[in-house]
Amino acid sequence: MHLRSILAILLSAFDFEYQEDEQFEIYGKLTCDGYPAGDVQILMVQDTFSWFDRILNFRKTNKNGHFRMIGQANQPDIDIMLIIEHSCHENLKLFSNEKAKSYTELHIDFSKIRKNDDVFEMNIELREHSVKNSIPFLYIWRVLADFRTVLLGGKRK
Repeated sequence: MHLRSILAILLSAFDFEYQEDEQFEIYGKLTCDGYPAGDVQILMVQDTFSWFDRILNFRKTNKNGHFRMIGQANQPDIDIMLIIEHSCHENLKLFSNEKAKSYTELHIDFSKIRKNDDVFEMNIELREHSVKNSIPFLYIWRVLADFRTVLLGGKRK
């Protein structure tokens, strides 16, 4: 009986509260020059501004450019970033005249997701956003994402 009382006092003194990871959803459509951007890889990460960004989800758009991703917030306010691998910008070409893959980073204000009952719609025109030729962390994320898929038995959330 005393142990239970002591535990209750300690927990209230430290304002301890256990929170499960809360799920949220981001969905929308990717376009390039107004046309659906199908089969485009999207990586959703919790941006920690370090080498240890947390992979929340990864998907490819369907043939109509639509995507739907579910993530889990392990903190009340997290910084979310979508990294989109695409070849929408024609000025980036390889030596063979083939369009080069480039990357667009989009930061999402988590408070906007919270305001909409943890569901957020995002329609993205890739031409309107700047691109990078490479992101050093992307290859590490891709390996980790593939490893996570193997651990989950080939299933993605």
